[in-house]
Amino acid sequence: MTTKRFTLNVKRSPESGFIALMSVIIISFVLLFAVFSIGQRGIASRFLLLDLERKIQSEELAKACVQIAIIGVANDSLYAVSAASDIEQTVDDGIFCYIHSVTPSGGQSIIETCAIVPVPAQGTPSPCSSSPGPLGATTNLRVTIDSGTGAILSSTELSNI
Repeated sequence: MTTKRFTLNVKRSPESGFIALMSVIIISFVLLFAVFSIGQRGIASRFLLLDLERKIQSEELAKACVQIAIIGVANDSLYAVSAASDIEQTVDDGIFCYIHSVTPSGGQSIIETCAIVPVPAQGTPSPCSSSPGPLGATTNLRVTIDSGTGAILSSTELSNI
């Protein structure tokens, strides 16, 4: 018994290898671009989460300073802090908030506080008016309280003090 062999007579042009090579290069660049774009989105979202976390920390620090000022007003209804000098309050080891001003007026007191995360360098002349830097967050609060009871009547966040 004899077996017959079939051969295909395919004529290949010199350009067929070039077309395959160019197709592979184009597909590789498209895949590389897709992977790079997805990776950048992950990095950007991490920085957004870090900014959000620092903003939450600065808000809580500013609220802590409000509570410290409320205690000062509760102990002395005429308790006042000049806007010319920020009073640094240590909340924890190396973590500070600043009482910018406390102004008593007619049974009420207006309290302005700020907090900056990360904490500015020690000895900054007016931390409440300084910038937190590109990776920081700051919160400036103005709170009106009843001087007799210490109850918060209104609270607003300011863009700057």
